[in-house]
Amino acid sequence: MAARTRAGGPAAALITVALVLGSPSAALADSPRTSPSPSASLASTDGTRARELATRIVALQREAEQEGKTAEQADERADAAKAASEAAAQALADARTAAAFAAQDAVETRASASAFAAQLARTNLGTLPLDLLLNARSAEEMLGGLSTTAQLSMQSQLLFAEARTAEVAARRSQEAAASAAADAAATAGHATAAAAAARKIAATAKTAVDAALREQSALLAQTAGDPAVCASVGTAPVAACLPSAGAAPAGTSVGARVVRFALAQIGKPYVFGAAGPDAYDCSGLTLAAYAAAGVSIGIHSATAQYDLARSNGDLVAIADAKPGDLLFYTDGHGDMYHVTIDAGNGLMLEAPYPGARVRGAPVRTLDLVAQAAHFG
Repeated sequence: MAARTRAGGPAAALITVALVLGSPSAALADSPRTSPSPSASLASTDGTRARELATRIVALQREAEQEGKTAEQADERADAAKAASEAAAQALADARTAAAFAAQDAVETRASASAFAAQLARTNLGTLPLDLLLNARSAEEMLGGLSTTAQLSMQSQLLFAEARTAEVAARRSQEAAASAAADAAATAGHATAAAAAARKIAATAKTAVDAALREQSALLAQTAGDPAVCASVGTAPVAACLPSAGAAPAGTSVGARVVRFALAQIGKPYVFGAAGPDAYDCSGLTLAAYAAAGVSIGIHSATAQYDLARSNGDLVAIADAKPGDLLFYTDGHGDMYHVTIDAGNGLMLEAPYPGARVRGAPVRTLDLVAQAAHFG
């Protein structure tokens, strides 16, 4: 994977790993290193053999990276499908609740109108005009009585009109609930199928990642950390070929605290949906790292974290990113399938993909979004 060019270039980036990242066995190893084999001495004296081994090791790393990307994208699709199904179910529940309230309102409003009409009947107010004509002692008294009658009649009409309106609203709410039920059923069906397909792809990709990393581990055991092999590996994020680390960055800034937290998680396994303390996925690691620094970056989702930074005006150009800032990777359709933590000098800290562990690595440029998130 190509590393992003920053001050000092790729060579400086690899040197800086020694200042930022943990020991290779703790930082990036996906399986324990075994004892050197007899072929190790041959590798150290045969430059051609070392290059051949390095070529295969890098090819396996790239295979693991690509399959890991496929697995991570599939996991994100499955999660999105689940969220869509849950949203549809919530919309259905809301529609049914609204329909129930509307129906109850219609019943109560109709009852009020009927009770008022019954009260008029019981008090003979319905025959008040004739009684006034026969018994009123003055024109003034007759006009007052007619005014009262008109007001009572208007109130009665308003009550019945309100009852009719409530009944119409209840019918419409019931229709909306029925429509929501149909939509929810369709969404749930599509979501279930999409999630199942995505999980199948993810499982296949995870199996490929495991196979690639197992073969890589066996080859690395043969080299026994031979410098000629690691020199030929270049900037590929291969565990055994990254230098030892020094101290974690000092300082009280949000970025320094985020990087320190992420460094402390190196070596822990990637588990989709995990946010610590024993395992992480990509956005779970970033969420936990910022929480440890006392900063909220939204929810457990790479896309949501990017969207929050964008809405808050917290996006900066990649060239201006600082240690602790978030780097995003996109599938090209508006969603972020991966997020990492900038560690400075062309390096990043990440929970990379299923089958791997939290690690430090050179920043990959493929699929890298042009803006980083600078929270805090």
